Amino acid sequence: MMGHWNGNWWCGSALFGGVHWGWLLNLGFWLVLALALVAAIKQFGGRRSKRTASGLSALEVLKRRYASGEIESEEFEQRKQEPG
Repeated sequence: MMGHWNGNWWCGSALFGGVHWGWLLNLGFWLVLALALVAAIKQFGGRRSKRTASGLSALEVLKRRYASGEIESEEFEQRKQEPG
């Protein structure tokens, strides 16, 4: 006997030897969709500070340069106020 369409998923005797797999396909679809959504949120969402090649944020690099005497307090304050 041929399989049939149940309104949501293909299932029936012609598919996978007569076992109704529609519920499993439906569950798998929603699971894959949920995992893709979580991966997208992790990739593009969240609050992450921008890091330099050394793994430090721009503010951390600026603080180190000020602490080592490479820049003066005026330049430190000015650069700290700049966006980015």
